[in-house]
Amino acid sequence: MASFILSIFTLVIYITQLAYSQTFNETYRPQYHFTPAINWMNDPNGLLYYNGIYHIFYQYNPGGNAWGAMSWGHATSTDLSHWEHKPVALLARGYPGDITEMFFSGSAVADTQNTSGFGTSGIIPLVALYTSYYPNSRTLPSGKSVNGGTQAQSIAYSLDEGMTWTTYDAANPVIPLPPAPYQDQWRDFRDPFVFWHAPSSKWISIISLAQLRKVLVYTSPNLKDWTYISEYGPVSGASGVLECPSLFPLPLDGNEANLKWILQMGVNPGGPPGTTGSGTLYQLGTFDGTRFTADSGVTQSSPTSTSTTPPTGTPSPVSSNITFESFEGTGTYASRGWTVTGDLSGAAPAQGTLGGQQQVTGYVGDRLLNTFLAFDSTIGTLTSPSFVISYKNINFLIGGGNAPGQECINLKVQGQVVRTATGLNEERLLLQSWDVSNLIGQTAVLEIVDSSTDHLHEPPSTSGPAPSTAGLWSFNGTGSYADRGWTATGNLVGAGPAQGTLGGQQTVTGYSGNFVNTFINVDATTGTLTSPSFTITQKQISFLIGGGNLPGQECINLKIQGQVVRTATGANEEKLIPQSWDVSDLIGQSAVIEIVDSSTSGWGHIMIDEITFSNASPEVSLSRWVDFGPDFYAAVPFNGLPVASQVGIAWMSNWQYASSIPTSLWRGGLTIPRKLSLKIIDNRATLLQQPVANWTSLETVSEYTNSWGTVAEGTQALPLSGKALDITITFSDRSSASSSPQFGLILRATSDLGQQTRVGYDFATKRLFVDRTKSGNVGFDGTFSNPYYAPLAPASNGQVTLRILLDWSSVEVFGGDGQATLTTQIFPSDNGVDVRLFSTGGDTGGVKINAKSVGSIYNTSSNRSSSTSSSTSSLVTSISSSTRSNPSSSLTVSTSTLSSVTISTSPINTTATISTTSRTTTRASPTPMGPYDFRPTYHFVPDQNWMNEPNGLIKIGSTWHLFFQHNPTGNFWGNMNWGHATSTDLINWDHKPVAISDADGIQAFTGTSYYDPTNLSGLGTSVNPPYLAFYTGYFPSSGVQDQRLAYSLDQGTTWTKYSGNPIVSQQQESLHDVTKGLEARDPKVFFHNPTGKWVMILAHGGQNKVTFWTSPDAKSWTWKSDFTSANIPGLSSAITGWEVPDFFELQIDGTTTKKWVLIITPATGSPATGNGVFGLTGSFDGTVFAADPIDTSTLWLDYGRDFDGALSWENVPASDGRRIIAAVANSYGGNPPTNTWKGMLSFPRTIKLKQLNGKLQFLQLPVSELDAAVLAPGQSLLTALHGKALDIRLNFTPAAGSTLTLAVRKGGNEQTLIKYSQSRKELSVDRNASGNTGYDPAAGGVHIAALQADSNGVVHVRVLVDECSVEVYGGEGESVISDLIFPAASSDGLSLTTDGGTVVVQSVEVRAITLY
Repeated sequence: MASFILSIFTLVIYITQLAYSQTFNETYRPQYHFTPAINWMNDPNGLLYYNGIYHIFYQYNPGGNAWGAMSWGHATSTDLSHWEHKPVALLARGYPGDITEMFFSGSAVADTQNTSGFGTSGIIPLVALYTSYYPNSRTLPSGKSVNGGTQAQSIAYSLDEGMTWTTYDAANPVIPLPPAPYQDQWRDFRDPFVFWHAPSSKWISIISLAQLRKVLVYTSPNLKDWTYISEYGPVSGASGVLECPSLFPLPLDGNEANLKWILQMGVNPGGPPGTTGSGTLYQLGTFDGTRFTADSGVTQSSPTSTSTTPPTGTPSPVSSNITFESFEGTGTYASRGWTVTGDLSGAAPAQGTLGGQQQVTGYVGDRLLNTFLAFDSTIGTLTSPSFVISYKNINFLIGGGNAPGQECINLKVQGQVVRTATGLNEERLLLQSWDVSNLIGQTAVLEIVDSSTDHLHEPPSTSGPAPSTAGLWSFNGTGSYADRGWTATGNLVGAGPAQGTLGGQQTVTGYSGNFVNTFINVDATTGTLTSPSFTITQKQISFLIGGGNLPGQECINLKIQGQVVRTATGANEEKLIPQSWDVSDLIGQSAVIEIVDSSTSGWGHIMIDEITFSNASPEVSLSRWVDFGPDFYAAVPFNGLPVASQVGIAWMSNWQYASSIPTSLWRGGLTIPRKLSLKIIDNRATLLQQPVANWTSLETVSEYTNSWGTVAEGTQALPLSGKALDITITFSDRSSASSSPQFGLILRATSDLGQQTRVGYDFATKRLFVDRTKSGNVGFDGTFSNPYYAPLAPASNGQVTLRILLDWSSVEVFGGDGQATLTTQIFPSDNGVDVRLFSTGGDTGGVKINAKSVGSIYNTSSNRSSSTSSSTSSLVTSISSSTRSNPSSSLTVSTSTLSSVTISTSPINTTATISTTSRTTTRASPTPMGPYDFRPTYHFVPDQNWMNEPNGLIKIGSTWHLFFQHNPTGNFWGNMNWGHATSTDLINWDHKPVAISDADGIQAFTGTSYYDPTNLSGLGTSVNPPYLAFYTGYFPSSGVQDQRLAYSLDQGTTWTKYSGNPIVSQQQESLHDVTKGLEARDPKVFFHNPTGKWVMILAHGGQNKVTFWTSPDAKSWTWKSDFTSANIPGLSSAITGWEVPDFFELQIDGTTTKKWVLIITPATGSPATGNGVFGLTGSFDGTVFAADPIDTSTLWLDYGRDFDGALSWENVPASDGRRIIAAVANSYGGNPPTNTWKGMLSFPRTIKLKQLNGKLQFLQLPVSELDAAVLAPGQSLLTALHGKALDIRLNFTPAAGSTLTLAVRKGGNEQTLIKYSQSRKELSVDRNASGNTGYDPAAGGVHIAALQADSNGVVHVRVLVDECSVEVYGGEGESVISDLIFPAASSDGLSLTTDGGTVVVQSVEVRAITLY
């Protein structure tokens, strides 16, 4: 009967989840913005208004919460507010199996004249033109063949007004390849936007050449047959790939006789100033049916015979260019006025690749300068006619040899080289640029040099305007950083800029000439570079950045008076992308730029180039931003609307972190629909946007209005609160004489302002802003927590107007008439709903506010302060009815005063007995305040900021001491100290001051502690012997790691560093360390009684070895032996990067035999990939460890992803008799989505050795102190079980082929599954749906450990559940899986199910753990 009841339980859970998913009141679920019901979405596609219905199609993954299986989702509306979800319109072909075609972005039209011929019987067809993506090479139904990775354009049609669609398989793809000369761009040819052009009576489509940043224009009479007609680009201002273009007309100032055409494009990366990731640009111009011409006079360029991508972030030629030399046409260099020397005499430009040369790409037109005339033996120079520098930029394409000074192009003034550039050892020309604004007015020449047996090729050289700059650090030329006036520390001392990709590095792109690249010794390099000090005189500091996404560790900082005031990090890419800081509020202050590399982990390097200072504002360039926020991409207008009533929508997210945002059931949404118009502002046609949705039916609560003659400086609470609001606020401009003059609203605030989103206006810089630094959950991406700005001048009457749309996870701000918009996502806690006014730098006058509460478009009572699941009643009803339907089963419910919840089951009759009790005790650590931050209930985490592995674990008297790697000043790795906490029960912890601090430029890395009872060290007395702490001293300035000692004479409360440090110097280490003392760390020290010596074990990073040292006094040390992977026959070569050794003796359970145990944490090779902990047994004679033969099935202590750097407590009394270990539960660095803390201690566990199933195995179980932990009242079976901090114990007998599944932290679409498979004899943890898994690529997946039933056929499983973790112990502890999870706070359900066979459940004990 057990199997019958559990099967019904499974069915009920499925139905309940389905109902729950349709309530649309999950945490962060927008209430009046469109989101898919479930799963992933990105770009809006095929926006179409037809027959009174607005259709939105969108990029959709029908099978998951991440990008993949791209299909076209579909929804419709009659008012642009209430959306009805429809079936998938175009489903990835082959889904859910082998996908042969995905449906990428595109557009849709109503073919009212039936030009396509798809319509029958008077039916008007709707036609979609989209990009087909073919993952694999294949022959299509049309007979056409495609390569794997092809992006081609196809069509589909609908004869029922968009409800169902038929692909045009007879001829698809209708545009199979880009035109010549771009046919090699077939992997990046996408996102067609189609519309009817009445003047020419043709269909027009514009399609992106993404990597080349161009758009191609096609025409068609029938939507089937397309002709390439023109191109436009490369688009100025686009530094990343160019996607999702659209082209549409708008009347200027409402005059339909004066139309301007809007070319709108997504760029990724390279979004608006101050953002990281994607954004949307627009340009204004004219369109004559064949070509787009920008208003500045820029037209399409000549076709480029190349597939190359100019370096990201380098300037593109823009308006009013002067072509200095194109090298086109016939004639020699001399006939063009160039002075020629050497073998170049009489030579002329080449028409492409020369004989014996690899294919040359990247040049413009038909000819180029190519010195590969007689292979690489040609040498000589070419010097241009002299000219006066009259433009701020000189731009050119360059390829060939990377030989500075020998194969190069130089700019020379008065005979001196003032700018230079060289190739990259590639037969590919790349765009580069020199900023020459400081040379304007001077006479110069260009000199092209080939003086080695190499070669160079050059393109047309152009001069053109670029943002006005007052300074530039380009890192070009020869010399070290010190030669340039930069101060270097660590491994960067003596180093200089790189000329390209370094050894062992993936190909680097996006740089311009030489650049900072700290991948010098792979990722082992650490150090800093600090610029000369300078006074900030410009509004913008811009730069190119690449490398690791490690805030605080791999970054560029702007520092004033030693404090970091701006910072940026990479994106885990070997590609430099542009970023900028707005520093207008810092003008006049003295500053330095600091480049930091302090991590030796993966992506532990940083790349920087082209640091520039500029007053240029992005809004005055040819390309302008549609929206200045970070979350506005792939904007597209509706087809089918009148020209004066145009409406657009964008994807409200950012490719930088789209897959990481902390939503669970769905991921991605759309902005509010916006009415688009054009208006002359400051003598320039400007795009305006205003919300267009109809919310009358949603704004049912009385509106709040108020006005103030003056709002005093400070903050002021308003009688207004909510998570979904429509607010309009106006106020008077004021002078900026005071510092930081700002005014605005604080939204989604907690009472202590620990959570807040500030929306306001800066009077000094005339910009509106949204500051989401403290907006809630900001920890899932290192670039998310920032303020964002949009330029906005006051109206002519001196008033500033902001309309603010607040939804559960977004803020959209419309400034003025809509000429400045700023869109951001936020992820606040539900306990913050307050609204306040703020005024800084003085009082603000003329303030008026109108605010309305906006209800839900889903017609639920969801606009409330918290979201909860209401699945319990459905669950109870279904279980009760199912049970009653079976007369042979019965339920008995009783209450007693036992301290557990127990369900006992017999194989014949199912009897459930529930008993409850409640006890309390005092919890020493503070109760978390502010937004929900996954803070565990009974696992140790720091009070705030970063921790990694435990250090110096020791018991002193009745007190357990926990030291740990800790950054007390930030929530990221760095500034390493020994944090400290104490406990009397290993559950309740008291936070203590830092025990061993970094000082004098020496950080305190990992180590261990030990008691010196006979004062052999001489650091105490015979009456008061010392406690000793051994740790690694780390010098960030040099990278040196040596070993150090501290001691305590007050029972571990305070620690004094030994005056004779280091106790093991770099010189000693270098004899036994291939890095010469840069990777020797993590000392494990103990006293070895048989030899009367102290023993130290050191790990040698990256060398797969530990060394053994001895000492008579714990202060002077001598090397004794190496232990390496070669000493462990059968150890996989994938297990590398040994760290954090522990070493102790264990008695084999049930015998008198003892074994020495060596525990190691490798960086790679664990069963769950990445970090892990393995254990070896063997013998030790005081100097040499001899390992026993290994059994790979018993090697690992834990099979999960989150058990790293395990150490054990020393000085545990013999009367206790336990060896207790703990580890850090985090292998994702700074990625987990916690804000106030990072890093958690695994729950302390005992470790034993026992012969089990014929093998010597490590057994681990939670310490018994947990058995005495306080239990909250249990819950009745008939009201379901819920909890976020649980101790669950299962004992069951599985039938053949059965699988028992325990689901924990269930809610909405979230659950973590603990399974036991009888046939495979495997225990597993599946966290694919555990909540937020997007913060790290390894955060999902299934982790497996072998587990057998006991001799009676019973399987024993114990599960510890906490706010953000599960630890699963199988059997007697021989199989353990530890994993982090990050579900929503409301996900607290449980279920127990079986399939494939009967499972007899002997007992289930669920204990809710509450510590007070």
